[in-house]
Order: sequence, then structure tokens, then C-alpha cells
Amino acid sequence: MAANEERSDLVRAAQAGDLASLEALIGELRPHAVRFALKTCPASEAEDAAQEALTTLFRRIGLIRSTAAVTSWLFVVVRNECLRRFGREVGTDVLLVDVPTGDRAVEDVAVDRTDLARALARLRPHERDLLIWRDLEGYSTLEVASMLRISERAVKSRVHRARRALAAELRRPGRA
Repeated sequence: MAANEERSDLVRAAQAGDLASLEALIGELRPHAVRFALKTCPASEAEDAAQEALTTLFRRIGLIRSTAAVTSWLFVVVRNECLRRFGREVGTDVLLVDVPTGDRAVEDVAVDRTDLARALARLRPHERDLLIWRDLEGYSTLEVASMLRISERAVKSRVHRARRALAAELRRPGRA
């Protein structure tokens, strides 16, 4: 059985309330979370950020819809936890946002939550919903396609356009 299938089985069992499966899943993901946190956080914060992300996984395991995407979901939580900790250090609440810079290039930009909320509020509702589902809540392209009853290709295209619209809002002069 492939590693992804085994992990999916662990996630499903953990979601069903099997504590041993949840412990095994967290044990399996912990080294990945720490390694990713070391690349994302200051070294002094990495261990704590990874632990907080694993605690979030423990509390929210039942809310994860795509068992195959649990690692990606965890990395998003680690990244946001690192940024939250960084924001505390500099006295603001910061998130990392993927902002398109060119044809296919994407740049991670640290954005104050208030600025991000204002920029999201200026987007069209369907663009805002797509970004929240994909980038903040971590739904997969397939899950969003199912919710909207459109193709995965259409979701990817719409998310790309929504990200470009968000980037334009974040770069707009006098946005605050």
C-alpha cells in the first residue's frame, strides 16, 4: 500500500475517533512539520510553531475533508503560525499571502491581517469565496469543483484570476 493511502487510512480512522491512529498520524507528521517550520520560522520559534500546528490538527481532525491533503493542510497551518509568531515580534498580526508577480511566478508577501481583510472585502464575492476556500480553509481543487459543480480546470482558472485581483488590491496605492 502506498504511503499516501496509508496516511489517508490513518486520517479516516482518526476522524472516526481512533486515538491510536491519531497519535500515529501526529507522530508521522511531526518531523515534517518541524522541518518545514525550521525553513519558515526563526529557529527559536520553529519547534513551538510545529507543535501548535500539530495541536490544531489534533483539535480539527474531524474538519479535514481531503484525507490526501492533510500534509499540505498542516504546512499551511505551520506557515500561518510562524507568521503569527513573527507578527507578535514586530507588533502586528501578519499573514503570508501568495501574490502573482508575473505569468507564472508567485511571491510570498507578508501582509497585515487588516489590510488583507480590506483587500478581500473589495473583491467580487465569488473571487473572495474561492480564495477563502482554497487558500485559507485549505479545500482542494477537487473539493471546490464539487461544491461549485464545475470542472477542476475552471476552479484553477478562477482561483488564478482571483489571486491576481487580490494582488492588484494589495498593491493599490492608498489601500489602507
